[in-house]
Amino acid sequence: MPNKSLMRTAVFVFIILVLGLAATWFTWNLTAHQLSEQALEQARIVAQSMNQTRLASLMGDEKDLTSPDYLRIKDQLRRIRTAHRTCRFLYIMGQKEDGTVFFFVDSQDENSKDYARPGLVYTEVSEEYLYTFQTGQQRTVGPIKDRWGTLVTSLIPIYNSDKSNLIAVLGMDIDAGDWKKQIISHCLLPVSLTGFIILLAIFLFILYRDKQLIHEHYLEKNKLAAELQESLQHVKRLQGLLPICASCKRIRDDQGYWNQLEAYIEKHSEAQFSHGICDECAEKLYHVDKIDDQKQNAES
Repeated sequence: MPNKSLMRTAVFVFIILVLGLAATWFTWNLTAHQLSEQALEQARIVAQSMNQTRLASLMGDEKDLTSPDYLRIKDQLRRIRTAHRTCRFLYIMGQKEDGTVFFFVDSQDENSKDYARPGLVYTEVSEEYLYTFQTGQQRTVGPIKDRWGTLVTSLIPIYNSDKSNLIAVLGMDIDAGDWKKQIISHCLLPVSLTGFIILLAIFLFILYRDKQLIHEHYLEKNKLAAELQESLQHVKRLQGLLPICASCKRIRDDQGYWNQLEAYIEKHSEAQFSHGICDECAEKLYHVDKIDDQKQNAES
């Protein structure tokens, strides 16, 4: 019985574990998709706030550092990045005719180690970034590792006013660690629920097993007690001083009557008597019989 219960519990735990993993995987992917859409929407709003005329005026080199349009856009990006708690970097990139990707402007201060000056070539640009330049498709990509860290990036193409020409691509970065933390926080519910059900199943199995062991011990104890009681019922002992006649060997009972030894013992115990003749008595009886035969022969 315990083995069957153990097997059923193991199967139940396995099923719950599989369902829990499936729920966690589903929650992970759903949360990642929702976060991607949210990040993409935030980046889209930022891109829509950019002035296409100012962007079109940028040269993408050191000359932009003194341009009012550059300074205005940079200040705008800095303020937007500060307002978004999860935003790590915010920048605008361009692409040359030879396919080289470079930075127009970013949101970092000039004295920051992460500062990207105008015209800085993005040498480790990924295929996901290039895909947006080639197709003009808005998307969230990553995590992608580069010199600035491991990041999840929302990419939004920015066109001119008549949508005929791609001016630049806005990138809005979220640290991959923060990204995973948000996903994990949403996965805690199915993980915790799965763990709770598994622990509950194990606890109930242990409780059931202990109850079975206690029941078995109780039955065994009762069985031993019954056997002992049965054994005691078959045992009757004579106790105390027995008054016995020194001559005829009869025993006096509690009422003062004298009883034959055999009758008294049979009455007060489980013992029974079978009669026989010991060797000494047999010799006496045999000797007496022989003398009687000799007397009878002499008289005849």
